[in-house]
Amino acid sequence: MRCQVIVLINLSTLDSKQELDENRISLKRKYEARGQKCIEVDLPSGSIPNLKALGSVGVYVLSHTKDVKPAALAATLFDQLIAVGADVRKINIACCKASADQGPMKPFCTELVKCQTDTLKLPNNLMVCGFNINVTTFDSRSPFMDLEGKKFENYQALKEQAQQHDRDIATVKQAWAPSGSGQPNYLYFVHEKMGRGQTPAFIEEAEKLFREQLAAEWSKDRVDYINTKFNPNQKASKKILDPANWSWSDFAGTHPKDGDLYIKKVFWPKFLTCIRGVNHRSAAMWVSLDGYIRMKTVMKFNGKNFTPVALSEYAENEDMKQALSFVEGAGNKSGTNLRFTPDL
Repeated sequence: MRCQVIVLINLSTLDSKQELDENRISLKRKYEARGQKCIEVDLPSGSIPNLKALGSVGVYVLSHTKDVKPAALAATLFDQLIAVGADVRKINIACCKASADQGPMKPFCTELVKCQTDTLKLPNNLMVCGFNINVTTFDSRSPFMDLEGKKFENYQALKEQAQQHDRDIATVKQAWAPSGSGQPNYLYFVHEKMGRGQTPAFIEEAEKLFREQLAAEWSKDRVDYINTKFNPNQKASKKILDPANWSWSDFAGTHPKDGDLYIKKVFWPKFLTCIRGVNHRSAAMWVSLDGYIRMKTVMKFNGKNFTPVALSEYAENEDMKQALSFVEGAGNKSGTNLRFTPDL
């Protein structure tokens, strides 16, 4: 969050309270290092001070999933923030699987809408987010994190990776093995780090990889695809009689809609499988961001209700926003909006 004031709320719990406390310490250190003001609040025992006129406000609700009571939380945040005029921009329901089917994030959004009165309304474009996976806060300087790390097979490797890439504090996914299976547990950063100014190169490299793989797959598929998928739907005069001689540029340039169809139905699934196995920085970033998009849900208030929006709308780091938008757009269009028409 890039809000001027960050409210770090810990909900009361009888389960792993230390984890919530340590997560808050880490987040406070992260945001104060950026010059943002942090307010610590314990609910229900404490209360949020009046933050009207103190600038934009972001909220973290640090909790374990079972302790989040959507109606009570919505009423508290509405009364202590919205009703007093605080400029609230973002609310992060920071618990495991907050946005999953049975998670508290979406019910919280519903309850927040109900809190409105004839004179007190939620701000347009208010965003609420949550993960649909098990998450916690990684802190490379935290003794508590080092102790917790003993539960995870790859903790030392992850810590070394954090040091190499200057990732002092970050959100990580907890991949727990099935209970009683004897299999190891793992921790993963929820996304690769997107450094300042990296996005143009990432997009250029990803598009280049897309074009290269498309050319290779089309060379293998074209005869069969044209004979079995394209020609049967054409009039006799439009059938392609020499499919082995049709380059991708010829086919997509002459039959753009059919080119789109080939990418969506045939090439796109192959590309997603291929890119996961390619040893290339842009491929790793693509896989990371594509996974991140699937892990996190963002809801945005439109004046009437909260509706799902793209993760790129929530991002404030310009490089991350641009990269996420690129991957989201490619995924939504199954690759047909990438630059694939030049001769390959």
